[in-house]
Amino acid sequence: MPTMTRRQLYDLVWSKPMREAASDLGMSDVGLKKLCVRHRVPVPRRGYWNKVNAGHKPKKRAFRELEGSKINTIFIGSWRRGVPAEVRSAALEARARENEPGREIEVSISVEPTLSAAIRLEAALRRCKPDQEGFVSARGPTLFRVRRVRPEQVGRVVRLVQALLAAATARFFTPKAGDEDLILVVEGVVIVLCVKGWSERKRRRVSASPDALGRLKQRWRYEYEPTDRLSIEIDARLSGFYARRRWRDTAEQKLETMLNDVLAGLVAYAAALKQQWHEQQRAAELQEQERRRDEKYRRLAELDRARVDFLAQRLRALDEMQKLDRFLALLDASTPPADALSSRYWAFVQWAKLRLERLQHACSAQTLEALLANSPLFVDERS
Repeated sequence: MPTMTRRQLYDLVWSKPMREAASDLGMSDVGLKKLCVRHRVPVPRRGYWNKVNAGHKPKKRAFRELEGSKINTIFIGSWRRGVPAEVRSAALEARARENEPGREIEVSISVEPTLSAAIRLEAALRRCKPDQEGFVSARGPTLFRVRRVRPEQVGRVVRLVQALLAAATARFFTPKAGDEDLILVVEGVVIVLCVKGWSERKRRRVSASPDALGRLKQRWRYEYEPTDRLSIEIDARLSGFYARRRWRDTAEQKLETMLNDVLAGLVAYAAALKQQWHEQQRAAELQEQERRRDEKYRRLAELDRARVDFLAQRLRALDEMQKLDRFLALLDASTPPADALSSRYWAFVQWAKLRLERLQHACSAQTLEALLANSPLFVDERS
């Protein structure tokens, strides 16, 4: 995992804008700013680079050394520890392509929508009746999904969708009509995007009521207030791998300047989704192999039990034959004169001798060969 010092990070963020510095590190500008705050690295204030581009020399915030501090060493890209190499490579390549000169996406305020998808979306949003909270939404097989935006933001939403779909088509991403929403096919993966209005949660005091001891206890509730901010989100079906799924307006950056990041994020999301599918397919194959192996072991165990039962029958017959042979020999040795024994005795002896003959026949090799001729118990697996 690459590392750098606080001083190196300070020199980087003061040498170029945050977005460019973040791209060099393979992360978002918001993530880079959080990293600087976490490691107490001063960052340029808002408007610093505008002054630099205008020829001014604004004052830099001083860097302070922190002797012996654990935050002096900064680990870059810790989120990649569990990300497969294919996903990481696709994300970095997509970001590098989007940062190439001439590929920056511009959203023009004066240009009317020209794409059929943007025209349909504008017509649908203009026709939509605001809900109880004053929001409008749009959804349909040929419509770019829009959720809970204010009517006065319709123009901006349409311009964003127009610029995003035009840039996506130029990058060979294919917009198509889906079952419920307009879909975007990115490198063979179906992705559903959504423009969503952003609401902020506010804590409101409702009333004060006395508790069991008579003290006043404040009661609060949370309310969501609509803002002028918008977000572009992916209809998330992914879990496990890192993949960014939402881009939204911030105090320092608008969505209009993030469309290149959105397209790069779509490529990374598609790669991550493919990787997840491959992992699921591999897991299914391993599970099927394990099921077949268990089934094989179960059949072998059943076959072995049947063989043991077959052998036990032969051993019981052999044991009975040996005992019966000794018994008849004992009778022959101790038999009195024939006229002293009844007919029932001789009938029993005759039956016992027939029983011994049958047992001898059952324990013979010829009988065993005949029994095994059509039996699956001892099939030659080599044939």
